[in-house]
Amino acid sequence: MQIVQGAFPTTQVWRTLVLFSADNADSYLYRFGEALSKAQNGIVIAAVIVPDQTPELLERARATAFELESYGEGAAKCDVLIVKIDETRNDLRNLVTRGKIDLLLFDTENTAQNNLNDLPCTIAVMRGSYSNPEIRQKPIQRIVIPTAGGPATINILRMLVQLPRTFELDILYVARADQGHHEVALGNQQLKRIVQSLDAEDRINTKVVEATSPTQGILEAVANDYDLVIMGASNEGSLDRFLFGNIVDAVVRESKTPVIIARESTRPVLGGALHWLDYGLQRIIPHLSVSERAQVYMRVRRNSRPNLDYFVLMTLSAAIASLGLLQDSPAVVIGAMLVAPLMSPIVGSGMAIVLGDLRFLRYALGSALRGMFIALLVGFLIGLVAGNNNLTPEILARTEPTLIDLMIALFSGLAGAFAIAYTGAASALPGVAIAAALVPPLASSGLAYSQGRFGDGTGALLLFITNFIAISSAATLVFLAFGFRPKTSQKARRTIQQRTTRIALGLLLGIGIFLSYATYTLAKTNTINQNTYTIVQQTVEGVNTAFPAIEIEYDSLVIETDSDPSAPLVLDLTLRSTHELPIIAVQTLSDVIGQRLQDEIGLDREMILELTVINVTKPKPFEPPTPTPEPLALQ
Repeated sequence: MQIVQGAFPTTQVWRTLVLFSADNADSYLYRFGEALSKAQNGIVIAAVIVPDQTPELLERARATAFELESYGEGAAKCDVLIVKIDETRNDLRNLVTRGKIDLLLFDTENTAQNNLNDLPCTIAVMRGSYSNPEIRQKPIQRIVIPTAGGPATINILRMLVQLPRTFELDILYVARADQGHHEVALGNQQLKRIVQSLDAEDRINTKVVEATSPTQGILEAVANDYDLVIMGASNEGSLDRFLFGNIVDAVVRESKTPVIIARESTRPVLGGALHWLDYGLQRIIPHLSVSERAQVYMRVRRNSRPNLDYFVLMTLSAAIASLGLLQDSPAVVIGAMLVAPLMSPIVGSGMAIVLGDLRFLRYALGSALRGMFIALLVGFLIGLVAGNNNLTPEILARTEPTLIDLMIALFSGLAGAFAIAYTGAASALPGVAIAAALVPPLASSGLAYSQGRFGDGTGALLLFITNFIAISSAATLVFLAFGFRPKTSQKARRTIQQRTTRIALGLLLGIGIFLSYATYTLAKTNTINQNTYTIVQQTVEGVNTAFPAIEIEYDSLVIETDSDPSAPLVLDLTLRSTHELPIIAVQTLSDVIGQRLQDEIGLDREMILELTVINVTKPKPFEPPTPTPEPLALQ
C-alpha cells in the first residue's frame, strides 16, 4: 500500500473512507457516507484506488480526484487520496489501520475489493447493478433495514439513528405466511425489543409483512417505497439460507433499489465472545430508558466521590472490622461489612470503563485506593495497640485466597451492579455488601503487618485485590448489558473503553490463573495432610499392637510445613500412655511413619518427629477402693 497523493487528516474524529476507481467519481455512496459522518460529528475521506502507477492510469486517477475535491463545502470539503493498492488483504488493512477508519464504503462495481476479512472497521458494500442514473441521482430519504432480530441489525441501527430526521428509518420483519398470527406477533416483539434497546421509539418505524419467503417479502416491501436497503452480514439468517438459499444474494439480484451490505469490524475470539454475551444479556436484563440510565449514572458517580462521609465511614468500618477480627467474632465483622462504603467507587470504576470516561475512572480508582489505604492504616494501628497477639482464625481465613473467592467476588459484583442500577432490586444491597467482604481483608492485612506476619498480610491484601478486580469487571458487564456505552461519535471514549476493558479482562484473567494454581496447590497440600493424619493414626495403632504393655493412644497431630521444598517436614505428635515409652517404640514409630509417607505420598524431604507423651492413669473399676483411715479424735 502506497499513498501516491494526499494525506490523512490529523483530527481525531469519526472517519468514513469511500473508495473509488480511477474512472468513476459517482457521488451516490459519497453522499451517504457524508451524511453518516456528519451525524457522528466526523469527516469523510475519498480514496481513488489504482493497482499500479502507470502515467496513463495516474492521469485518470488525478482527474477523478479533482472531481471528488468539489464534493462538500467549506470546512466539510472532501479530503481526497490517490492510493496504490494491490489485490491483497494486507494493503487494504494497512490503509484502514493507518487512516484510523471507522466506516469503509465502496461499490463492488467501482472497486474490486474482495479481501475484506479481519478489517478493523465497519464495512458497507453496495452490491448489484444500478446503472439507472435516476436512481443514482435521487436523494436518499427512506431507508429500510430487513432483520430477523439478530445483533447485526442493532449494530447498523446504532449508526443510522444518528442521521438527521430527514432520513426515514424503517426496520422490516418478514413473517412466514404459513406460520399464522404467532409469527407476526413474534416479529412485532422482536422489532419492539430492537427499538427499545436503542432508545429510538420515536425515531425508527417498525413494519411486519407476511410472505411465502423472506426474499419475496423484502422485495415486495422495498419495490416502490424506499431509496436504499441496508442488510446486515451475519449468521442470523443461517437457517433461512439453508432452507431457501442466500437471502442477501437473492435480494441483490432482483432488487431495483440500491442494496448495501454492512458488517461490523472483525473481533478477536475474546471480543466476539463478549459481544455475543452482551447481546444475550440485553435480552434478559430489564431495559433501562435514557432517563433511567441518566439517574443511575448520577447516583453511581455521586457515591463514588470521596467526600467527608466516605472517609468517616471507611475509618469506622475498618476499626470495627479490626476489633471483630481480633475477638474472632464473625458477627462484628459482618457489621463492619455493612458500614463500609467501598463498594460504590469499585462499581463506579466499572461504569467508567463502560463509558470510556477517563476522568470518572481516575477519581473512582482514587477514591477506592484512598479507602484501601485508610483500612490498612487503621488495621495496622489497632494491631500495634492490641499488642503481639496471635492471628485469630477469622484473620487466617482471609490470608489464602482461592478460586472460590474469585467466583464469589464475580457474582457479588454482578449482584451489586444490578441492585444499584435496577431500583427494584435495591433491597439486596446489604446482602451484596456482606458477600463482597471488602474491608475485612484489608483490616486483616493491616493486623498481620503490625505483627510482622508479612506473608499473611500480603495474602489478605491479595484477597482484596481479587475482590476489587472481579467486582469491577462484573459491574462493567452489567452496565454494558443495561445499555451504558459511549456514542459512536465519541471516538476518543470508545478507544479508552476498548483499552481499559482489555486491561480489566487481562487483570481478571491473570488473577484467575494465579488463584487457580494457588487453589490447586492448597488442595494438594490438604490432601497430603489428610493422608498424613491417616498414616500417623494407623501407625500408632500398629505400634500399640506390637507393644501392648505400654497402652499408647493417639491424641493430636500438628503438621508444620515450609514453602521451601528443602525444608524438613515437622510432625508434632501427641500421644497418651499409661507407661513410659521405650526408645525402641519411639524409633519404630518414627521409622514406620517416615517409610509410609515416602511410599504412599511420595515425601521427598526430611521428616522430623517431635513426640509429646501425656502420662495418664486409668482407674481399675473392678478392684475395691483403698480404705481410708478413720480420723483421730481430738483430745
